[in-house]
Amino acid sequence: MISGRALVHRRSKPVSRFPGLHEVEVGGAAHVGESCEQAAAREPAEQAGIRALPRLLLFTFVNRSGLSPH
Repeated sequence: MISGRALVHRRSKPVSRFPGLHEVEVGGAAHVGESCEQAAAREPAEQAGIRALPRLLLFTFVNRSGLSPH
């Protein structure tokens, strides 16, 4: 959230999961050979036109359950 605002966007109709539904985040999978940092910069640019460098966190969280690992 920046300046009290939040980005809410609608998923594309052709996507296989949850087409046309609203989301409050952007993201996706890393390409083969792509680092997590590269993917974290690429995905928001592709999905929302947001160009920014990712800020690395102090920890890593890997979710291996749910609909898909991320």
